Amino acid sequence: GAANAFLARLGVRTNPTAHDLLRALLSDSSGSGSSSSATVLHERLGADNYSKMICELLAEPQVLESIRSDSKLLKAARSRKWLPAVKFDDASASTATTTTPTTATASSGSKEKDDDDDDDLDADAAKLKNRRRVQILSRAKDIVLCDNNQYLLLFNPLTLAVDVVSNPRMAGLCQLLGSKWLSEEVTESFSVSSSGGSGGGGGS
Repeated sequence: GAANAFLARLGVRTNPTAHDLLRALLSDSSGSGSSSSATVLHERLGADNYSKMICELLAEPQVLESIRSDSKLLKAARSRKWLPAVKFDDASASTATTTTPTTATASSGSKEKDDDDDDDLDADAAKLKNRRRVQILSRAKDIVLCDNNQYLLLFNPLTLAVDVVSNPRMAGLCQLLGSKWLSEEVTESFSVSSSGGSGGGGGS
């Protein structure tokens, strides 16, 4: 198809290795240094097919090792926008999704969970399915890895368009490139206000 023809123009052979595909994705397709081949492939393949391709590519064990051992490849993987990321499009009331919904196992940060917690998680998962998502390409450092659906609903961050819970290798790669877990990015703070009496001093 068009994607294969595009890769061929980049010098990728008929049966490319995972390393060949990764280099092609991170190459400069325009010669200007402003965009990567990933942008072109994302447009030609479509959001869902591009995400599937990335999942299959990063499932290859040698890819992570290639990035770790090649400083130029690591720099390109960190600086270029090639990872599929999603964010809720709250401007639209439509319940249709532009991409396959990201599924994540929510975690409250506590090891002890009861039936009420499970009910809340089910409700959160239902809410996620009914919100429209838009997929873009992004750098790893601008993406968070979703491990808490409640935080996802509340803050609407840019998250990886892949279920990282069932793709630990991809989660590890994104962390290497600069991504952080959503639960690590959210801190809870509490303030206690004290009301002083009519003749007493106020608390801070």
